Amino acid sequence: MVTSLVLSRLDYCNSVLTNLPASTLKPLQPVQNAAARLVLNRCPPISPNHNSPNLGLGLGIGLGNGIGRIGIGRNGVEPLNLSRQSHITLALQQLRWLQVQYRITFKIAVQNTIQQSIQVLHGLR
Repeated sequence: MVTSLVLSRLDYCNSVLTNLPASTLKPLQPVQNAAARLVLNRCPPISPNHNSPNLGLGLGIGLGNGIGRIGIGRNGVEPLNLSRQSHITLALQQLRWLQVQYRITFKIAVQNTIQQSIQVLHGLR
């Protein structure tokens, strides 16, 4: 749900956002940070002896020793207790999300690679 509602809006018009100054992109980063907190704080708590289910959303709950620990579990994401003051970098890494500025660069690079591959396949290059 977060991916479709929030991250798709962050990815919208990446080509327009390339090469903009950091001060222009800065307001977008707190939006992504809030989305990460929402996703990680909504993971249901698990007990250490319980096998981890996969939620079918690309987010699995890893075996953990308790809530509030940052780390990647066996199947993906462990539940966290992230406050607004918590550092977000490890949470973004755990979700495998790039920061906004790097996300834009990555999406443009992938788009260009796909475009060039299509041109090569069709003999346009």
